[in-house]
Amino acid sequence: MPAFSAHNMRALVPLVFSKGQELKDKWLEATGPVLDVCHWMNRATFDVVGLADFGYDFNAIQNESDELFVAYREMFEVAVSQAEITRTLMTIYTPFLNTLFVSTTPISTCAITEHTNSRTKSPVL
Repeated sequence: MPAFSAHNMRALVPLVFSKGQELKDKWLEATGPVLDVCHWMNRATFDVVGLADFGYDFNAIQNESDELFVAYREMFEVAVSQAEITRTLMTIYTPFLNTLFVSTTPISTCAITEHTNSRTKSPVL
């Protein structure tokens, strides 16, 4: 059955609503004049995807210091910030090409994430 079938999507509604409620409660606790909605939506997305796809609760809405959450967030930030996605993908999947490029930030970040994933015995990968 496809992952995004109507049946599967309906099954996620309680999870999404639960995390939405948790996010709303956290926003109501906010005291500053500005609320970074993108930042908070990122955290909520990690929670929903972690639970829905891997059965792992990053608990990012409540605590953004979860070691695995931090590792994946950094990996995604590096991937998104790269202007040359082709080079990034090539160097991730063909590590011997690393020597051809000056910057290996995406590779080292992915390696750190992979190490954290293994060490914490996470079901995420």
